[in-house]
Amino acid sequence: MIDAFLYWLAFFHVQGQKIKALRAVREAKSPLEAHRVIADVLPPVLAAVTTPAEFEEYRRRLQQLPEPSQHPRLTRDEWLAGVGVFLLVVASTLPAVLPFVLVHDLVTSSFIHANVSGFIKPKR
Repeated sequence: MIDAFLYWLAFFHVQGQKIKALRAVREAKSPLEAHRVIADVLPPVLAAVTTPAEFEEYRRRLQQLPEPSQHPRLTRDEWLAGVGVFLLVVASTLPAVLPFVLVHDLVTSSFIHANVSGFIKPKR
């Protein structure tokens, strides 16, 4: 469950940064200030080769976008992706944990665990 929560938390952070950057571009006092905000969001290599005319085109297009939401919101796909992360973690952990749940003898369950997990102790 923690993995799904961290996935959603990362999504909120990324979406929040995008909303913050879009607002900063819209509220910039000058086109040059907006260009700097756009350059900060772009990967450094891309920002280095972007011309002032291209920055202006980005700024103009960003101004035309609809107003962003006040807060990041999880979409249906993001909810499902988080559930998928949870299920993936459960499915990958279950084979290692299941022997200890089903077999009450510690030696036997440890042996099953080692073989199921692929970690067979070397013989001495």
